[in-house]
Amino acid sequence: MEEIIGEGTSSDVVRAFHNMTKQKVAVKIIDKSKVKTDKQRWRLRNEVKLHKRACKIHHPNIVEFIEPYESDIDLCLVLELCDGGELFNKIVERGYFTEAEASRTIKQISSAVQHLHNMGIVHRDIKPENIIYSSKEDLSTAKLADFGLAKQIDKKYNDKGFQGRALLKASLSGTTAYCAPERLNQAEESKAVDMWSLGCILYFVLFGCPPFYSNKEDEEENEDEICESVLEGTVQFPEGRHISLPAKDLIVGLLEKDPSRRYTADQVLMHPWIKAHHEEDSAVAPKCSNPGQQDRALLKSSINRVIQVRSGSSDSNREGGAAIQKEQSAEPPSVSSPSSSVPSLLPLQHPL
Repeated sequence: MEEIIGEGTSSDVVRAFHNMTKQKVAVKIIDKSKVKTDKQRWRLRNEVKLHKRACKIHHPNIVEFIEPYESDIDLCLVLELCDGGELFNKIVERGYFTEAEASRTIKQISSAVQHLHNMGIVHRDIKPENIIYSSKEDLSTAKLADFGLAKQIDKKYNDKGFQGRALLKASLSGTTAYCAPERLNQAEESKAVDMWSLGCILYFVLFGCPPFYSNKEDEEENEDEICESVLEGTVQFPEGRHISLPAKDLIVGLLEKDPSRRYTADQVLMHPWIKAHHEEDSAVAPKCSNPGQQDRALLKSSINRVIQVRSGSSDSNREGGAAIQKEQSAEPPSVSSPSSSVPSLLPLQHPL
């Protein structure tokens, strides 16, 4: 162990040296004494399971899960070391990104999301703090991290639901400013919740502020105002910063209130704004039969969509929606606590 590089409520992330591979790694150390409830234990097992599954096939834009280790007092998750810092800090340092810079990061994270969605995994906590860069080089490779709120869609439903997006039971976990309206309404959610979060991030990197925010000093009032703004779903572009129509079209398509009409990861990767900045890259998304025709159609729709930014209609079940309610605990299965005060969190233990 070398130094602490991140701190949380119940865990720390330290830089370490892997004796077997002779490589530097990051180790997330979770204090088991702070994991007290069945729900917390379920979430940790789920985080390990889904992060490992996501890395079964290597993806360059997902932080690599190497292995877990468990002792009587700690659970340690050995991860790929990324020294470049969080996207959030990059935005604070720069103020905002150029369109070329923003397009690069959004393309990389969209590719990671596409990979997860193809595996039936919904991340559910995509935000600038969970996007980190591989090295300290200027805007190095962006990687998606932290699977603490991720969920797996049942295989039998993975290819069903509206437009192939299977439904999950909604819950109010996550950061409100990046949560899709259907999550705040506790309606059924799907893979589309990740795409809404991606739209919030694209807006943030281009304009230097989130699309839904509040300046209230009181934390509860601040949260309520953000929630109301998200549920209203009106997208407004700040004056004084010129952003191209295709970029605005992508934002509007991602911040679509209707999940069935919201852009998918495949559509983002095929969008003219993304492709225009990455002509030299090999296609990540499926090829279309007539790319030129599709590009012209999408560019034409950009103008129409931006001129008529959809605000969406008021939701009948929105009443009282501004108040953030406690997340339902029905998601984890009932787990009987072992007699030990520090039960094992993983089915297989790797002694430290």
